[in-house]
Amino acid sequence: VPSIVEKITNVANCCADQLEILQVLNYKKGQEFIPHTDGFSGKFDACGFEQASRQATIFCYLNDVAEGGSTNFPEIGLAIQPKKGTAVIHFP
Repeated sequence: VPSIVEKITNVANCCADQLEILQVLNYKKGQEFIPHTDGFSGKFDACGFEQASRQATIFCYLNDVAEGGSTNFPEIGLAIQPKKGTAVIHFP
């Protein structure tokens, strides 16, 4: 069974050393992530990289969610409901 890193590198056509450190988020009922962009203006130092900028964001849903919990892209009118095993890739 391929690891999550293997799956991401296959989808993104890159090497594991080109990925940022993986982050796992677990939202409790009532928690939210305020609207933001994953892009940065200019180059920055973070997640093991120096003077780089994020090219893409990939996130994977680890659970089904009965209500709420959608990931929203308000600028394009898109809301994605979490479904276990689904991955979303977007380019900030």
